Amino acid sequence: MGTIFAQYAYDPYGARETIFESQPSTFTFAGYLSHTRSGLNWTLHRAYSPSLGRWLSRDPLENDFEKRIHVCNIIQKNPVDRLSQIRAWHRIAPRQNVIPDYKMADWYKTVVALNDPKVRDYLLLLLFTGLRRTEAATLGGAMSILKAEF
Repeated sequence: MGTIFAQYAYDPYGARETIFESQPSTFTFAGYLSHTRSGLNWTLHRAYSPSLGRWLSRDPLENDFEKRIHVCNIIQKNPVDRLSQIRAWHRIAPRQNVIPDYKMADWYKTVVALNDPKVRDYLLLLLFTGLRRTEAATLGGAMSILKAEF
């Protein structure tokens, strides 16, 4: 574990209250750079005053049409649509066997009554999460024992 050098609390507008400080931090609310003498927080393009609860200048991208268009071009397409167009999704065949709602209670009672805790826990994992056996087998680490047994 690391050593805590400073701990702060912030009000909704970013004004800092020191809880503990053995070494002051230059970074403050939301990762802004703190300027102690002026009491301002600085980002790359403008200053923010926590005491006023506002920026001291206009947004530099607000009036710069070319920069604003560039920012919009980055996020103009829905990533889900894009991945669908290039067929980047990992396709899994639809489920053929699904436990109907009216049988779920009986399945649960049967699984809970199993004597082998590994089998019981594995089946409860599948039952509660809806994972397929192959999906559960890829969980690694904690599931490696189960992969070997099934």
